[in-house]
Amino acid sequence: MSSSKRINDLLTSEPELSFDVRNGTFSVINRDLTPYERADIRRTLMGKLRNIKPLVSVKIDDVQTGYYDQCLERYLYEKINCNKPNEETCWFKYAQNNKCIGWVHPNIHFDSEAKKNFLRKLGEQKSKFKNDQLVDYMEKDSNGYIFLRSQIIKNNDDKVLSTYNTIEKNGFNNILSSFTPIILGYSLVTGKYNVISGRHRIATLRYLRTQGKVNGSFKIKCHIVKYPYDNLVFTRPYKDKCNQCDWGGIFDPGSGSHQDFFVREGIAVIRGGNKQKGGRQKWDRISPIFKEAVLNKTVLDIGAYRGLFC
Repeated sequence: MSSSKRINDLLTSEPELSFDVRNGTFSVINRDLTPYERADIRRTLMGKLRNIKPLVSVKIDDVQTGYYDQCLERYLYEKINCNKPNEETCWFKYAQNNKCIGWVHPNIHFDSEAKKNFLRKLGEQKSKFKNDQLVDYMEKDSNGYIFLRSQIIKNNDDKVLSTYNTIEKNGFNNILSSFTPIILGYSLVTGKYNVISGRHRIATLRYLRTQGKVNGSFKIKCHIVKYPYDNLVFTRPYKDKCNQCDWGGIFDPGSGSHQDFFVREGIAVIRGGNKQKGGRQKWDRISPIFKEAVLNKTVLDIGAYRGLFC
């Protein structure tokens, strides 16, 4: 079956979707869907788009991710660069220990009986929720989202580390996306991406980009789905510090000097070419010894100009 036929079948089965032939992207057209209806669309996309070859390419530097996806990138940084044990990583302390598991209307009184009824329905789909004791660890926020809190930290590393090891060793080939497509959701509200499928690959590629092991112009073959919501899933931050986190943000002092760089996720990335004078030239000389020279030391850089080496 051709891709165009499969796309038409998808649009027929999911009337809330449209497809722009000019740029090859999908869109959710209804602005009034409940969180459960959005989640249903996401499940449909994950099932149907696996059989359609991606039509879009997007630069890795343009894929600014939101909560949960950028948490996974930070996990790689904290494990590889900082040697943190799992119990000290944001990923396991916050993202994995405060799961958003559903939604009810904000006006519904979420007492003990309501929590048990909610768990009962959820348990029909997933057996791990068939435990009334979980009621004591459930909370509903002002928007109706329900969180299940936990203090349990897993001993095993997240599987994103094995994805990182594979890609770092063998490289990344877009041919893989023809068989297991990466699907990126793009929020018209936040201006950020939420990964629908291929989360570990995207987190690894973005992390490798900050380490200078992937070029910023590298393009990923993927499907893109735009929607007028912050997300298509329930996943969202529970802690205030997670709401305020901007791990994927960029500090850019601007170009136009010999220190032409930006800082992303705590890492300075030089934009200049290899033959460019100034910052690039100095960095090429100092980089082999820089990490060892400053490791576990406090450094004061006087006359730092734009602060590249800081």
